[in-house]
Amino acid sequence: MDDAELQLRLSACRPNGQDADDPWMREALESLPHHPGLAEWHAVQTDFDRGICQHLEQMPIPPGLRAEILAAARLCRVSRPRRTWLPWAAAAALLAVAATVLWLPPAATPATLAQAEVELVALYDRMQTEGMSLDHVSDELAEVNTWLADAGAPLPYLMQAGLRGARPMGCRILEWRGRKVTMICFRKGEAAAHLFVLEREALAEAEALPRRQPGPVQRVAGLPVTDWGCVKCQYVLVGASKGTRLEDFL
Repeated sequence: MDDAELQLRLSACRPNGQDADDPWMREALESLPHHPGLAEWHAVQTDFDRGICQHLEQMPIPPGLRAEILAAARLCRVSRPRRTWLPWAAAAALLAVAATVLWLPPAATPATLAQAEVELVALYDRMQTEGMSLDHVSDELAEVNTWLADAGAPLPYLMQAGLRGARPMGCRILEWRGRKVTMICFRKGEAAAHLFVLEREALAEAEALPRRQPGPVQRVAGLPVTDWGCVKCQYVLVGASKGTRLEDFL
């Protein structure tokens, strides 16, 4: 397990030992001593999570809240079956809401694709610095897509063969220039890559970006990056580290 996946898992770990029996989380906790660079980050993250929990415990519960939640659940109930969230996945979503929202100031004019790639890599770098977390955790792409569709986020309509053969880890919805951008995390062996999906209309040269096949892999801030597009969306694939072989995901 590399540093990127270890940090991703531990960012969903609740601070009071509730997840110690979960095999996926227990493996991460047992691997932590072999990654000394992340030990200090994990300690800081755990203290932060405890602080959030304490603030939530002190918040007064509005009268009638239970009835309102149950009423909303009845209105939103759908017929298709849904998988029950694991406790640590629910905790990750709660902490993601409580944490600072990642954003970039809206631009007066649409971004070029090159600008979008630079800014999305900067968002990813900031997420790594602040502690990687996901809004929804799942190893099934169909379930990830269902969650994204319910959230009104851009969907990955055109997937490359290498990504279809990779294992998804979950997704996150980012705000970029006032728009929703989807990030889906994939793993293949020991390598990881992150697929950013944005609406083509957000790009200045949208009409000139018709290609369906990935362009050449380039370096943006040291990370391997490539892109492709379909009628509705543009896709930017970013390697999780400088050594990621992005061709394996194409």
